[in-house]
Formats: sequence, C-alpha cells, structure tokens
Amino acid sequence: MVVRRSTRRWDLARLPSRPDITFNMAINYVHEVQTVYADHPLVYRRFLDIISDARGRGRGVKAIVATVEGIADLFGHHGHPDLIRGFDKFLPAGMRLYLPEPVEGDERLVLVIAMSQAADEIFEVVVPQPGAPLPSTNQAILPPVY
Repeated sequence: MVVRRSTRRWDLARLPSRPDITFNMAINYVHEVQTVYADHPLVYRRFLDIISDARGRGRGVKAIVATVEGIADLFGHHGHPDLIRGFDKFLPAGMRLYLPEPVEGDERLVLVIAMSQAADEIFEVVVPQPGAPLPSTNQAILPPVY
C-alpha cells in the first residue's frame, strides 16, 4: 500500500460538509459492513480487527493514516469505495476522508485530511484496484467485485 504526503493542490472548499456523527450512525456503518460481507465473515472479522487496532494506536495523524490505509486496502481490493467513504464517520474532529473522482490513468486515492489553523496536512493513500494482488502478508479472502 502506498501512503504519501500530498504535494498536489486540492480544493478543500469543495469538500462536502459532514454532519455531527452520532453513535447510531457509527453503529449503522458497522451493520452495513456486516451486511455487505454476510457471506464472507473473514472480511468482516478483518474489518473489526482494523477498528480494534485503531484504538490501540491512538488518535494522532500517523495512527489515523495507518488505520485508513488498512480500510482502503481491505475495501479497495473488493470494490467497495462506498465503505471507504463511510469510514469518515470514525475519524476525530479535524480529520476527514475524501475520495476524489479518479482521473483516467491515475491512481485511485483516498485523501486523509488533517485540518488545523496553521495548515492542512493531506496524505494520499492509494486504493488498490478491485482484484489487484493482495500484499503477501494477506491472503485473498473474497473474490473481487467487478
């Protein structure tokens, strides 16, 4: 998985607003993941592991980027950018996820945006194409969705 500090100029003014997240919204997201992967419990279990690992990492920018990397890797391989977008509900205040529309021939990215009064930090996480080989440490647990 590729993660890098963004050197591009992104128009953050176009970033959609995010409503205040409630506990029920977060639970609904978890249920959505469970429903999508009802026939593939290992994928759902991996998702829960990523969420659990995130608690231990803390809420710093590097920890959030690492968690988003795991989510993008899991759901990107299986063709679910909607679930990557939905993970925005779990980010702390001042942090956002954004999936810009891909430009033909360019990588599919998820942006992790750490907003502050001093300057916004933007990290690019490359989302794998559906069906792309998984890193050798992971085994494919679900065929890609096309």
